[in-house]
Amino acid sequence: MVGDVDDNDYPDIMIWTNGNKLKVYKNEHGIFQVDGSLVCLNTNVKTGQINPVPDDISKIDQIFFDDMNEDDNLDIITNDNRNDIKIFY
Repeated sequence: MVGDVDDNDYPDIMIWTNGNKLKVYKNEHGIFQVDGSLVCLNTNVKTGQINPVPDDISKIDQIFFDDMNEDDNLDIITNDNRNDIKIFY
């Protein structure tokens, strides 16, 4: 997935790893991070609970990126195995 996640007008790369992690490689004026950064999401939990392993996305079925609230920043949309759709602004 490609999109400008840090609002510097350079497209960043986000990958879903074999270890069920979501990593972002930020593009700093044409130079990408070597190791990337983990993305932590509070997914696959009941309302009001906190995910004890927020970097594990093994129970997410789909991930999308879009500007859902029209603030010119990409948001993350997930659909997990509880059939919950969550938007991370």
